[in-house]
Amino acid sequence: MEIVLPRFIQVLMTGGDRYLAANIGVVRSLLNPNPDDSQEHFSAQAKVQEDVAWLNPRHEDNYYLAAAMLSSSGHARVAEEILQKAADSRPFDSLAPFFLGFDYYHYDHDPILGARWLYVAASRAGEQNRISFSRIAARWAEKGQDTAAALAMVRVMRDQARGGGLKRYLDARIQRLEGLRALEEAAHRYAERVGTPAQNMDQLVRSGDLASLPTDPLGLGYEIDPKGLPHLKSPLGGTVQMQRQPGK
Repeated sequence: MEIVLPRFIQVLMTGGDRYLAANIGVVRSLLNPNPDDSQEHFSAQAKVQEDVAWLNPRHEDNYYLAAAMLSSSGHARVAEEILQKAADSRPFDSLAPFFLGFDYYHYDHDPILGARWLYVAASRAGEQNRISFSRIAARWAEKGQDTAAALAMVRVMRDQARGGGLKRYLDARIQRLEGLRALEEAAHRYAERVGTPAQNMDQLVRSGDLASLPTDPLGLGYEIDPKGLPHLKSPLGGTVQMQRQPGK
């Protein structure tokens, strides 16, 4: 498995058939398990699967293998490149962008980019998965560091949504993010004017930097951390967002 030939030799050995060369690469990946989980093996797997994606980016088994083994073994970048090629070359396929979105969210810790690809998956999926993927994408977007970007994305999703139930769900998410955005802007104004961060949301109202406390339509609410940064509350306790800068 550790011997990986240059791509032109792989094609040459199959009589110029790049698709056959890609199939051989996938078979090599499938028939070479690694019971010891050695990094050398996974590095070779990454190279073989990367070559397959170059030879035939539409190869379904190859992107399945990349999603299953590469990211978890420290090769998320290669997996994302393979999944990107598959998502671009298979416009009918919802799983390639789904796996790509999960990769960006889970391994790269980029909720906004993960949500964007999950929404691509939703646009290609059947009715049930379309709704589920869209709901998850909206929740992922909330966890990003850029509230304005999250708002823009969820608004597009709402405008393109089919079905009243999904639109109402996304409207609630938009209202929740708008409340967070108002808090961020007020916290930013307060910190610039006073020179110290606000300790709570009531302080923002009393200072006049916030007209009134925003209402979370989901009933979870907001909070301000010790650094004066507003956050969405999580249904499981704690906060939803990664650390962010007020008003940014």
